Amino acid sequence: LKEFGDNGTQPSYSGEAKNGMPDGMGIMNFPNGSKYIGEWKSGKKHGLGTLTFLKGHRAGEKFVGEFKNGNRNGEGTLTRPEGKVESGRWENSRLVA
Repeated sequence: LKEFGDNGTQPSYSGEAKNGMPDGMGIMNFPNGSKYIGEWKSGKKHGLGTLTFLKGHRAGEKFVGEFKNGNRNGEGTLTRPEGKVESGRWENSRLVA
């Protein structure tokens, strides 16, 4: 288990790591108010995870699904704060089907 970062100025991470980078299961809190809980590979969101925006212009937005190389890729569901739901296949963080 590895922990690093300062929540106020840089991302803070708690979870599995390899070569000083997130790798495996972990949680990262970002200074912009977003939080990612899920799988990592070589320092990037990769695998199944949940990305939640807790403050800012995207506050209340939540994506649950697959990530690849840091982007939403694969099956997933994006729920917007007003209740709109976008579900299906994602490529490079865009809904395609």
